[in-house]
Amino acid sequence: MKKVSFVLISLCLFCSCMKTDEKKVSDLLLKAEKHIQNKEWNTAKVVLDSIHQEYASLVKYRRMADTLGWEIRLFEHERTLAYIDTLLPTKIEELNALKKAFIFTKDTLYQDFGTYLHRKMQTIYNYNRAYLKPIVDERGQLSIMSQFYGEVSVQHHALTLESEDVLYRSKDAGVYNSFLEEKMYVENLLFENAEAINIANFVTNRNQNTIKVSLKGIRDYVYYLTKTDKEAIVATFNLSVVLADCYKLEQERTFVLHEIEKLKKRIR
Repeated sequence: MKKVSFVLISLCLFCSCMKTDEKKVSDLLLKAEKHIQNKEWNTAKVVLDSIHQEYASLVKYRRMADTLGWEIRLFEHERTLAYIDTLLPTKIEELNALKKAFIFTKDTLYQDFGTYLHRKMQTIYNYNRAYLKPIVDERGQLSIMSQFYGEVSVQHHALTLESEDVLYRSKDAGVYNSFLEEKMYVENLLFENAEAINIANFVTNRNQNTIKVSLKGIRDYVYYLTKTDKEAIVATFNLSVVLADCYKLEQERTFVLHEIEKLKKRIR
């Protein structure tokens, strides 16, 4: 009899606690809704997080909290979409203006992303000289090809840029190829990622000055960037920045649209 009474008392206490907890969590949900109505999104998220942490066993109420959380996320994604849709047309307009100085090529069999080359940097105009050839792809990823052309091989693996008292030395580049054509050596050294950006930055910041290029290999070879070289590097660097911005915005827009569609289905 005592055992039965103890069980009944425990059960009553448990039910009482449950009712108390349900009242508390209901109040928290109302509090979160009020914050949402007042557009106090971060405060509302803190309240909803507390429901999941403190009342893990009250699944019904946690589901309600989830729905409110989805509504907040939906609002945040829609706000992000509105921001992107405001910014992207301006960026595209800027991009279209910059692209006029470039030639776009894409081999659909071998390339996922096409590339832009400044019209003045085409091989036909620059074949028989040493120069820096900037290239940028549709994502805004910049690369710079260092080309050497001469009677004696240099086999360069790095280069230095010098302007007035400022010196930049590249790291060794990863992609190198060379060939002999009509007794003349043609060498290409590809700089990508941070190294390409560093070279373009150096030229962009000092494009009004004389810039000396020293190719580093089994022997050094020195030449100076022409005005056209500097202009092409600066233009390609600027294009890379805007291309990267547009690519990121378009990727973000695709993601946000997908999330909005997913959240609307959950909330229904």
